Amino acid sequence: MRHHDGGHPPPRALPAHPSRLPGLRGPVGVSRDPRRVGRRAAARAVRTIAAATPARVAAPGGPGARRPRGRRRRPAPACPPTSAPVGRRRRTRNPRRRHDAVRHLATEQRSSTEVTTTIVALDLETTGLDPERHHIWEIGAIVRGHRDPTFDGEWHYMLRPNLSDAEPKALQISRYYERASSVQDRTTQAFVHRKPAEVPGGLFGELSRPAVALRMAELLDGAHLVGVNPQFDAAFLSRFLRAHWQAPTWNYHLVDVGALAFGYAAALCQALDRPVPTLPWRLDDLAAQLGVPSDPASRHTALGDARWALAIYDKVMAASGAQDVPEPVV
Repeated sequence: MRHHDGGHPPPRALPAHPSRLPGLRGPVGVSRDPRRVGRRAAARAVRTIAAATPARVAAPGGPGARRPRGRRRRPAPACPPTSAPVGRRRRTRNPRRRHDAVRHLATEQRSSTEVTTTIVALDLETTGLDPERHHIWEIGAIVRGHRDPTFDGEWHYMLRPNLSDAEPKALQISRYYERASSVQDRTTQAFVHRKPAEVPGGLFGELSRPAVALRMAELLDGAHLVGVNPQFDAAFLSRFLRAHWQAPTWNYHLVDVGALAFGYAAALCQALDRPVPTLPWRLDDLAAQLGVPSDPASRHTALGDARWALAIYDKVMAASGAQDVPEPVV
């Protein structure tokens, strides 16, 4: 920008600028900005200004006083608050002590609660041997020691299966067309033939397949399955529960009464110096030696086979002294 007379405007002097103070190097009468000089000249100017300014002494506790380092403690109140009782010490929060208290409480709760083992003698009748292709059409279960005592007893369900892939031999052995008359109607999904009298609802009646799945999931929750080849029944029932939005939560230790009876018979024969039974065994013969023969009329029926399996289990466990076997459920 040019001046009105055609020349440049005269330089404007900065009043009381640090560059005019004594001790700052440079030509006399020339205004210099500390930002345009070296670092040493600027530091020298700052020290000069600090020396010329009188020191301000702050009063103790005043606005200019330095606060002591460390955590500031609040003064103790003159009297205890009205909300807290007088003379009671404030309890400190110790996480380890709190964890020990919670663990001790849980231990007392477990000891005060009686732990029972649920045993369910289970048997199924199916339309074949493949859980991926075949279906359940009869369920027989005997519940003992359930957490809900009203569930203890015998349960008997029949379901209408899909027979498009059924094996004719399996239907003949289980006498499907002779015994499944209650589920022959296309409008009937399932039918309950027997259940404990303490359970709400009628003893007989139609049900939906999801209702049967929910009831079986409740009965078998955490239970030990006892049966003749229980791996077969567990595979079919697991697929049935998951197909109806339920899950198998029974104990993974399955009790096969055939293996149980074979081991007991072998040990008994060794003790009596008799010939030990050899593999493969026949469960009907082993059960007859134990004094638990099978009933031909109820053989290959779900509830009949469940009763037979539970009788073999009770016979072996009572003879070994492993448990006090209660009276059988009729």
